[in-house]
Amino acid sequence: MYSALTLRLWVSGIGILFCVATGIVALRMDGWLWFALALFAVALGLLVNTGWVAHRKRRGEPG
Repeated sequence: MYSALTLRLWVSGIGILFCVATGIVALRMDGWLWFALALFAVALGLLVNTGWVAHRKRRGEPG
């Protein structure tokens, strides 16, 4: 059976890739700097979440 923590890792990883890629595209467009910075901030939050979930998964917590 699959773990909910594994699902959270996958969703977070996909979110990081999406936010970074979209942020890079937004940086190349005029007037979208605020959007790119917001996406990079979300990606940073997802990166922290990924680290925390990986830590919990290594400890063997249920979920």
